[in-house]
Amino acid sequence: MYVHNISDDIKASAKLINSNGGKWGYVLLTMNIDDRNKANLQGLFDAAKSSSLIPILQISNNSICKVEKMDFEGLSKMLNGLKWPSTHRYISVFNEMNAKDYWCQRIAPNEYAQALDKAIKAFKGKSSNFFIMPGAFNSSARTQDRYMSEDAYLIKMNASVPGIFKKIDGWSTHAYPHPNFSGDINNLPANYGARDTINNYTWERAVLKNNFGVGTLPTFITE
Repeated sequence: MYVHNISDDIKASAKLINSNGGKWGYVLLTMNIDDRNKANLQGLFDAAKSSSLIPILQISNNSICKVEKMDFEGLSKMLNGLKWPSTHRYISVFNEMNAKDYWCQRIAPNEYAQALDKAIKAFKGKSSNFFIMPGAFNSSARTQDRYMSEDAYLIKMNASVPGIFKKIDGWSTHAYPHPNFSGDINNLPANYGARDTINNYTWERAVLKNNFGVGTLPTFITE
């Protein structure tokens, strides 16, 4: 469940996430790449632990798109110094990068590949407990003015940093139905397919396997 970075909201969400007697479900929290407020984040982690929730931390680039200006070393050092509720420390690096809106009004898969590679090296250099995933993509978008089709974007990422998808630990996905967030899996328009449904991760897994030889990764539906 995606919640506000408020301790009371995290605790309230546990009533739904861990309903029916469950425990240690997942809660998605967000933070900017340049956030260094340890006390605030530790408070959120403590709230998650007391509610038997495992946080997935989605990092925002905060309009920083030049890889050399992304301080993953400082961020990983700070996050490594916190007490996490779980052994695995789940990190999702950025959000829907195949859209101009989330990358300084540009489509730049080469830059994102380099940023992801830099993040992996920084976090893994601090602890093998960090579990790194790319940010989720907009799988339904086809190449046009503001988007690049995810499959084409991933190919360009791998061309920039060969083997990048064999370095990650898991996969995050945004499983929206389309068109208009209300598509019917049994009655899709002719040019629509699995990538446009809540089963979009099956299409993404096929792209990873067929294009990059990546086996089935643990998959987290973060939106």
